Amino acid sequence: MSTGLLPLGQLSPGRDLNGYIQAVSSISMLSAEEERELAFRLYDEDDLEAARRLVLSHLRFVVHIARSYSGYGLPSDPQNKAVNPKGTVTPLVQGA
Repeated sequence: MSTGLLPLGQLSPGRDLNGYIQAVSSISMLSAEEERELAFRLYDEDDLEAARRLVLSHLRFVVHIARSYSGYGLPSDPQNKAVNPKGTVTPLVQGA
């Protein structure tokens, strides 16, 4: 497992959701001590790199939660379209 963080461009799901999930899975989880230290750096020093590491290290949990909604009929493919309450079709992802 990689210990470094990927550039943000590689973490954009775009049209390849499986690639996004794979990239998120390659981000290492933080130990409790690392998370505490980053939180202090963010709070005390306004360290944006610490904020970035905190956010990116928790994306795996976000994917886990999103997958738990798979049985509710929500589309997992970003090319799917949603119908809003007015009955018009709206792309779920801009540019789709």
